[in-house]
Amino acid sequence: MSKKTIVIKIGSNILTRTGYGINASIITKIVKIIAELVEEGYKPIIVSSGAIASGLQLLGLKRRPRDLATLQAAASVGQSRLVESYGVRFRKFGINVGQVLLTRNDFLNRESYLNAKKTIERLLEIGVVPIINENDAVAVEEIKFGDNDTLAALVSAAISADYLFLLTNVDGLMLDPRSKETLIPDVKEINSKLFEIIKPEKSTYGSGGMLTKVRAAQIATCAGVKTAIINGFKPERIVDFLHKGSGRGTIFHPKKLVRGKKHWIAFVLEPKGSIVIDEGAKKAIIEKKKSLLPAGVIAVEGDFEAGDAVLVRTESGEEIAKGIAEFSSEEARLIARKSSSEVRKLLGEDVPDEIIHRDKMVVTYDLLKGGKNDEC
Repeated sequence: MSKKTIVIKIGSNILTRTGYGINASIITKIVKIIAELVEEGYKPIIVSSGAIASGLQLLGLKRRPRDLATLQAAASVGQSRLVESYGVRFRKFGINVGQVLLTRNDFLNRESYLNAKKTIERLLEIGVVPIINENDAVAVEEIKFGDNDTLAALVSAAISADYLFLLTNVDGLMLDPRSKETLIPDVKEINSKLFEIIKPEKSTYGSGGMLTKVRAAQIATCAGVKTAIINGFKPERIVDFLHKGSGRGTIFHPKKLVRGKKHWIAFVLEPKGSIVIDEGAKKAIIEKKKSLLPAGVIAVEGDFEAGDAVLVRTESGEEIAKGIAEFSSEEARLIARKSSSEVRKLLGEDVPDEIIHRDKMVVTYDLLKGGKNDEC
């Protein structure tokens, strides 16, 4: 996509009045900023929460219901109001909007993932602003992203956006959320020390909202997308970052890229099990960039089929890689510690030599220590 493609994620804490109803004034303010950017040639995508909050108001529900069916009903009612809230304001600037509703299933299925990508790219090509949200009306826990930060990051990676803006109700990532003087303006590496700072139990951010934003920044920056966390009540700061290269907020810099299918493996696929390896296999994967062979497998955890994603770990529990298994868990247990010739005797001559082929593997070792491996 164009180097001027930007993704702007707007959370419920910005769009709604204490979780109930839509804050019309802030939507008006944000739309005006985005419309000005369109005039400058930028291609914006909005990832917007707020459907459930809008639905609660329309249905006259004063409290967020606990049962899934009512939440889904509220999302169904509220989503059309949410999109129209954007649409009526953008039309004043001669700009059309298009609704795109996604669930994790749309990303798990590679064909659906590519189709969603093409739809978003086509909307941008014809001058339409995509309004993307999780499809809360049908999503159940197993197929939910859990937060729109993750959805926004995956969208930005899929379309190779230039910038991802995560709008929240604070100025950015802070060492001490209670003090505005502790803002971290610049993050070059998303590492274990950073995650230690923002552990939910150690922060006053509540349910880990900042944690999901940093994880989203990790997804985006690994795809080469510059990411910023900024105060959504001051959307003009988006312009500062785009025009001046900096502003009030926290910017995360892109790092070595994981593109296409490997990014999909690393950040979209849910692992169905784990393969435990010995030190020789660890060295072969990390240093020699080799595939995982049965001879290096010590144990197999969980139940999975050939084609499922699995984690690769050491005996101590250290994560080494994530990849797509060539064998089921039952077969993997049978051939663990076996040579290639022994594997063929057990399962036949036409079986793969590798438990996980290098082309279907992403090395995650050292990722949280600075991303020093060759992939991310």
